[in-house]
Amino acid sequence: MEENLLAGKARGLEMVGITDHGPGSTPWVRATVGRIRRLIDEVRFYNERLEGIRALAGVESNIISLRGQIDVPPELVEELDLLLVGFHTQIVASSLVDQWKIFGRTALSRYSKALQERERVEVTKALVEIVERHPVDIVTHPGLRVSIDTAELARTCARRNTALEINAGHGFMTRAYAEVAAREGASFAIDSDAHRPGDVGRLDRAVNVALAAGLQPEQIWNARGDDNQPRSGEGLPRRPGRSRPNLDYFGPVRRAGAWEPPGGSPPGLGLSSRRPGPAARTDGVRKELPPGGRTL
Repeated sequence: MEENLLAGKARGLEMVGITDHGPGSTPWVRATVGRIRRLIDEVRFYNERLEGIRALAGVESNIISLRGQIDVPPELVEELDLLLVGFHTQIVASSLVDQWKIFGRTALSRYSKALQERERVEVTKALVEIVERHPVDIVTHPGLRVSIDTAELARTCARRNTALEINAGHGFMTRAYAEVAAREGASFAIDSDAHRPGDVGRLDRAVNVALAAGLQPEQIWNARGDDNQPRSGEGLPRRPGRSRPNLDYFGPVRRAGAWEPPGGSPPGLGLSSRRPGPAARTDGVRKELPPGGRTL
Protein backbone atom coordinates (compact mmCIF):
# COMPACT_ATOMS: atom_id res chain seq x y z
CA MET A 1 0.00 0.00 0.00
CA GLU A 2 2.79 2.42 0.85
CA GLU A 3 4.22 2.11 -2.68
CA ASN A 4 0.86 2.97 -4.20
CA LEU A 5 0.34 5.95 -1.94
CA LEU A 6 3.82 7.34 -2.60
CA ALA A 7 3.33 6.80 -6.34
CA GLY A 8 0.06 8.72 -6.19
CA LYS A 9 1.71 11.53 -4.27
CA ALA A 10 4.51 11.73 -6.83
CA ARG A 11 1.92 12.12 -9.61
CA GLY A 12 0.19 14.98 -7.85
CA LEU A 13 -2.73 13.11 -6.31
CA GLU A 14 -4.05 14.12 -2.93
CA MET A 15 -5.97 10.92 -2.28
CA VAL A 16 -5.74 7.29 -3.37
CA GLY A 17 -8.63 4.90 -2.91
CA ILE A 18 -7.66 1.37 -1.90
CA THR A 19 -10.23 -1.26 -2.83
CA ASP A 20 -10.36 -4.91 -3.71
CA HIS A 21 -12.91 -7.27 -5.16
CA GLY A 22 -15.45 -8.32 -2.56
CA PRO A 23 -15.62 -11.65 -0.74
CA GLY A 24 -18.04 -13.09 -3.30
CA SER A 25 -15.33 -13.21 -5.97
CA THR A 26 -13.66 -16.47 -6.85
CA PRO A 27 -10.93 -17.46 -4.34
CA TRP A 28 -7.98 -16.33 -6.49
CA VAL A 29 -9.46 -12.83 -6.84
CA ARG A 30 -11.40 -12.02 -3.68
CA ALA A 31 -10.60 -10.23 -0.49
CA THR A 32 -12.20 -11.95 2.49
CA VAL A 33 -14.05 -9.97 5.13
CA GLY A 34 -11.04 -10.43 7.41
CA ARG A 35 -8.67 -9.08 4.79
CA ILE A 36 -10.92 -6.07 4.19
CA ARG A 37 -10.89 -5.29 7.89
CA ARG A 38 -7.09 -5.47 7.84
CA LEU A 39 -7.15 -3.10 4.90
CA ILE A 40 -9.17 -0.61 6.93
CA ASP A 41 -6.60 -0.81 9.72
CA GLU A 42 -3.75 -0.42 7.27
CA VAL A 43 -5.35 2.66 5.72
CA ARG A 44 -5.62 4.23 9.16
CA PHE A 45 -1.98 3.35 9.85
CA TYR A 46 -0.66 5.11 6.75
CA ASN A 47 -3.01 8.07 7.07
CA GLU A 48 -1.46 8.77 10.47
CA ARG A 49 2.10 8.57 9.14
CA LEU A 50 2.22 9.86 5.56
CA GLU A 51 1.91 13.55 4.76
CA GLY A 52 0.57 15.00 1.53
CA ILE A 53 -1.45 11.94 0.53
CA ARG A 54 -4.47 10.25 2.02
CA ALA A 55 -5.88 6.77 1.54
CA LEU A 56 -9.52 5.72 1.35
CA ALA A 57 -10.58 2.21 2.36
CA GLY A 58 -13.06 0.68 -0.04
CA VAL A 59 -14.39 -2.46 -1.69
CA GLU A 60 -15.51 -3.16 -5.23
CA SER A 61 -18.48 -5.32 -4.37
CA ASN A 62 -19.94 -7.97 -6.65
CA ILE A 63 -23.47 -8.64 -7.76
CA ILE A 64 -24.14 -12.12 -6.40
CA SER A 65 -27.84 -12.13 -7.23
CA LEU A 66 -29.75 -10.40 -10.01
CA ARG A 67 -32.37 -9.63 -7.36
CA GLY A 68 -30.08 -6.87 -6.10
CA GLN A 69 -27.80 -8.62 -3.61
CA ILE A 70 -24.14 -7.70 -3.14
CA ASP A 71 -21.39 -9.61 -1.34
CA VAL A 72 -20.41 -7.05 1.33
CA PRO A 73 -22.31 -7.31 4.64
CA PRO A 74 -24.02 -4.11 5.86
CA GLU A 75 -21.94 -3.89 9.03
CA LEU A 76 -18.75 -3.84 6.94
CA VAL A 77 -20.16 -1.26 4.52
CA GLU A 78 -20.52 1.11 7.46
CA GLU A 79 -16.77 0.96 8.09
CA LEU A 80 -15.75 1.78 4.51
CA ASP A 81 -14.94 5.13 2.95
CA LEU A 82 -16.04 3.92 -0.47
CA LEU A 83 -18.48 1.30 -1.70
CA LEU A 84 -18.16 0.38 -5.35
CA VAL A 85 -20.25 -2.14 -7.22
CA GLY A 86 -19.56 -3.83 -10.53
CA PHE A 87 -20.84 -6.70 -12.64
CA HIS A 88 -18.27 -9.50 -12.68
CA THR A 89 -18.60 -13.08 -13.86
CA GLN A 90 -15.84 -14.60 -11.70
CA ILE A 91 -18.02 -14.77 -8.60
CA VAL A 92 -19.73 -17.28 -6.35
CA ALA A 93 -23.40 -16.40 -6.69
CA SER A 94 -26.03 -16.73 -4.00
CA SER A 95 -27.90 -19.49 -5.90
CA LEU A 96 -27.39 -21.90 -8.78
CA VAL A 97 -29.88 -19.91 -10.85
CA ASP A 98 -27.91 -16.72 -10.33
CA GLN A 99 -24.64 -18.54 -11.03
CA TRP A 100 -26.03 -19.63 -14.38
CA LYS A 101 -27.32 -16.16 -15.24
CA ILE A 102 -24.18 -14.27 -14.19
CA PHE A 103 -21.55 -16.69 -15.48
CA GLY A 104 -23.08 -19.22 -17.86
CA ARG A 105 -25.55 -17.01 -19.71
CA THR A 106 -23.02 -14.20 -20.03
CA ALA A 107 -20.57 -16.59 -21.67
CA LEU A 108 -23.19 -17.85 -24.11
CA SER A 109 -24.92 -14.56 -24.85
CA ARG A 110 -22.36 -13.59 -27.48
CA TYR A 111 -23.88 -16.30 -29.65
CA SER A 112 -27.54 -15.40 -29.11
CA LYS A 113 -29.31 -12.06 -29.52
CA ALA A 114 -32.22 -13.35 -27.44
CA LEU A 115 -29.89 -14.15 -24.53
CA GLN A 116 -28.17 -10.77 -24.95
CA GLU A 117 -31.44 -8.90 -24.68
CA ARG A 118 -32.63 -10.88 -21.66
CA GLU A 119 -29.29 -10.35 -19.98
CA ARG A 120 -29.37 -6.60 -20.73
CA VAL A 121 -32.76 -6.23 -19.07
CA GLU A 122 -31.92 -8.31 -15.99
CA VAL A 123 -28.43 -6.88 -15.34
CA THR A 124 -29.70 -3.31 -15.72
CA LYS A 125 -32.54 -4.07 -13.32
CA ALA A 126 -30.09 -5.61 -10.83
CA LEU A 127 -27.77 -2.59 -10.91
CA VAL A 128 -30.70 -0.21 -10.48
CA GLU A 129 -31.98 -2.25 -7.54
CA ILE A 130 -28.55 -2.28 -5.90
CA VAL A 131 -28.10 1.47 -6.25
CA GLU A 132 -31.56 1.97 -4.77
CA ARG A 133 -30.99 -0.37 -1.82
CA HIS A 134 -27.32 0.14 -0.94
CA PRO A 135 -25.18 3.25 -0.30
CA VAL A 136 -23.17 2.79 -3.50
CA ASP A 137 -20.67 5.55 -4.25
CA ILE A 138 -19.50 4.42 -7.69
CA VAL A 139 -20.77 1.91 -10.27
CA THR A 140 -17.65 0.50 -11.91
CA HIS A 141 -17.10 -0.11 -15.64
CA PRO A 142 -20.80 -0.11 -16.63
CA GLY A 143 -21.28 -2.27 -19.71
CA LEU A 144 -18.01 -4.21 -19.47
CA ARG A 145 -18.62 -7.68 -20.96
CA VAL A 146 -22.38 -7.16 -20.67
CA SER A 147 -24.86 -4.84 -22.32
CA ILE A 148 -26.80 -2.49 -20.05
CA ASP A 149 -29.33 0.30 -20.47
CA THR A 150 -27.03 3.22 -19.68
CA ALA A 151 -29.84 5.79 -19.61
CA GLU A 152 -31.93 3.85 -17.11
CA LEU A 153 -28.97 3.22 -14.81
CA ALA A 154 -27.82 6.85 -15.10
CA ARG A 155 -31.25 8.17 -14.08
CA THR A 156 -31.16 6.09 -10.91
CA CYS A 157 -27.57 7.08 -10.15
CA ALA A 158 -28.43 10.76 -10.61
CA ARG A 159 -31.31 10.46 -8.16
CA ARG A 160 -29.20 8.54 -5.62
CA ASN A 161 -26.07 10.68 -6.04
CA THR A 162 -24.04 7.70 -7.19
CA ALA A 163 -21.25 8.25 -9.71
CA LEU A 164 -20.60 6.24 -12.87
CA GLU A 165 -17.01 5.29 -13.48
CA ILE A 166 -14.97 6.42 -16.48
CA ASN A 167 -12.24 3.83 -16.34
CA ALA A 168 -8.85 4.53 -17.92
CA GLY A 169 -7.84 0.88 -17.70
CA HIS A 170 -10.52 -0.49 -20.04
CA GLY A 171 -10.59 0.63 -23.65
CA PHE A 172 -14.32 0.06 -24.06
CA MET A 173 -15.33 3.30 -22.29
CA THR A 174 -16.73 5.57 -24.99
CA ARG A 175 -17.78 9.13 -25.61
CA ALA A 176 -21.30 7.88 -26.42
CA TYR A 177 -21.61 6.20 -23.00
CA ALA A 178 -20.60 9.39 -21.20
CA GLU A 179 -22.91 11.55 -23.32
CA VAL A 180 -25.93 9.32 -22.70
CA ALA A 181 -25.29 9.19 -18.95
CA ALA A 182 -24.69 12.94 -18.73
CA ARG A 183 -27.99 13.70 -20.47
CA GLU A 184 -29.73 11.82 -17.67
CA GLY A 185 -28.00 13.97 -15.04
CA ALA A 186 -25.45 11.41 -13.84
CA SER A 187 -22.12 12.40 -12.34
CA PHE A 188 -18.83 10.60 -12.93
CA ALA A 189 -15.64 9.43 -11.23
CA ILE A 190 -12.47 9.11 -13.29
CA ASP A 191 -9.94 6.44 -12.34
CA SER A 192 -6.97 4.56 -13.77
CA ASP A 193 -7.84 1.06 -12.53
CA ALA A 194 -4.12 0.53 -12.08
CA HIS A 195 -2.77 -2.76 -10.78
CA ARG A 196 0.75 -1.61 -9.97
CA PRO A 197 2.25 1.55 -8.49
CA GLY A 198 3.63 2.71 -11.84
CA ASP A 199 0.09 3.13 -13.17
CA VAL A 200 -1.38 5.02 -10.23
CA GLY A 201 -2.90 8.24 -11.51
CA ARG A 202 -2.49 7.43 -15.20
CA LEU A 203 -5.88 8.79 -16.23
CA ASP A 204 -5.24 10.10 -19.74
CA ARG A 205 -7.56 7.69 -21.54
CA ALA A 206 -10.47 8.41 -19.18
CA VAL A 207 -9.84 12.16 -19.29
CA ASN A 208 -9.93 12.05 -23.08
CA VAL A 209 -13.33 10.33 -22.98
CA ALA A 210 -14.63 13.01 -20.62
CA LEU A 211 -13.28 15.79 -22.82
CA ALA A 212 -14.74 14.26 -25.97
CA ALA A 213 -18.14 14.01 -24.27
CA GLY A 214 -17.98 17.67 -23.25
CA LEU A 215 -18.11 16.95 -19.52
CA GLN A 216 -17.40 19.82 -17.16
CA PRO A 217 -15.50 19.64 -13.84
CA GLU A 218 -18.70 20.00 -11.85
CA GLN A 219 -19.94 16.73 -13.39
CA ILE A 220 -16.91 14.80 -12.16
CA TRP A 221 -16.45 14.04 -8.48
CA ASN A 222 -12.68 14.15 -8.51
CA ALA A 223 -12.12 17.22 -10.68
CA ARG A 224 -11.52 20.89 -10.05
CA GLY A 225 -12.62 23.87 -12.12
CA ASP A 226 -11.14 27.22 -13.14
CA ASP A 227 -10.66 28.37 -9.57
CA ASN A 228 -8.94 25.08 -8.61
CA GLN A 229 -11.71 24.40 -6.12
CA PRO A 230 -13.53 21.05 -5.81
CA ARG A 231 -17.03 20.93 -7.22
CA SER A 232 -18.56 21.20 -3.74
CA GLY A 233 -17.37 21.86 -0.22
CA GLU A 234 -18.57 18.47 0.93
CA GLY A 235 -16.78 16.44 -1.71
CA LEU A 236 -18.17 12.94 -1.81
CA PRO A 237 -21.82 12.74 -0.78
CA ARG A 238 -22.76 12.21 2.83
CA ARG A 239 -25.31 9.47 3.21
CA PRO A 240 -27.29 9.02 6.41
CA GLY A 241 -25.09 7.57 9.12
CA ARG A 242 -21.93 7.56 7.02
CA SER A 243 -19.16 10.12 6.85
CA ARG A 244 -17.49 11.04 3.57
CA PRO A 245 -14.04 12.49 2.95
CA ASN A 246 -13.67 16.01 1.64
CA LEU A 247 -13.00 16.28 -2.06
CA ASP A 248 -10.17 18.71 -1.28
CA TYR A 249 -8.03 15.62 -0.93
CA PHE A 250 -8.45 14.80 -4.59
CA GLY A 251 -6.00 15.86 -7.27
CA PRO A 252 -6.79 18.82 -9.51
CA VAL A 253 -8.15 19.11 -13.01
CA ARG A 254 -7.88 22.66 -14.26
CA ARG A 255 -9.66 24.27 -17.16
CA ALA A 256 -8.30 26.38 -19.98
CA GLY A 257 -11.29 27.26 -22.11
CA ALA A 258 -12.51 23.70 -22.01
CA TRP A 259 -11.22 21.91 -18.95
CA GLU A 260 -8.09 19.86 -19.29
CA PRO A 261 -5.66 17.98 -17.05
CA PRO A 262 -2.66 19.94 -15.82
CA GLY A 263 0.41 19.23 -17.91
CA GLY A 264 2.02 15.98 -16.91
CA SER A 265 -0.01 15.65 -13.74
CA PRO A 266 -3.15 13.50 -13.91
CA PRO A 267 -6.36 14.84 -12.39
CA GLY A 268 -8.56 13.56 -9.68
CA LEU A 269 -8.76 10.46 -7.68
CA GLY A 270 -6.16 7.88 -8.56
CA LEU A 271 -7.76 4.46 -8.55
CA SER A 272 -5.87 1.24 -8.22
CA SER A 273 -6.25 -2.33 -7.10
CA ARG A 274 -4.11 -5.26 -6.23
CA ARG A 275 -5.27 -8.81 -6.37
CA PRO A 276 -3.71 -11.41 -4.08
CA GLY A 277 -0.21 -12.04 -5.26
CA PRO A 278 2.34 -9.85 -7.01
CA ALA A 279 0.06 -8.13 -9.52
CA ALA A 280 -1.39 -4.90 -8.19
CA ARG A 281 -3.97 -2.51 -9.51
CA THR A 282 -3.34 1.08 -8.51
CA ASP A 283 -5.31 3.88 -9.99
CA GLY A 284 -7.23 6.65 -8.40
CA VAL A 285 -9.22 4.16 -6.47
CA ARG A 286 -8.50 0.53 -6.82
CA LYS A 287 -7.20 -2.15 -4.67
CA GLU A 288 -4.23 -3.06 -2.69
CA LEU A 289 -4.27 -5.14 0.45
CA PRO A 290 -1.42 -6.35 2.65
CA PRO A 291 -0.59 -9.34 0.44
CA GLY A 292 -2.69 -7.92 -2.38
CA GLY A 293 -5.49 -5.50 -3.09
CA ARG A 294 -6.89 -2.91 -5.43
CA THR A 295 -6.35 0.81 -5.20
CA LEU A 296 -8.99 2.98 -6.78
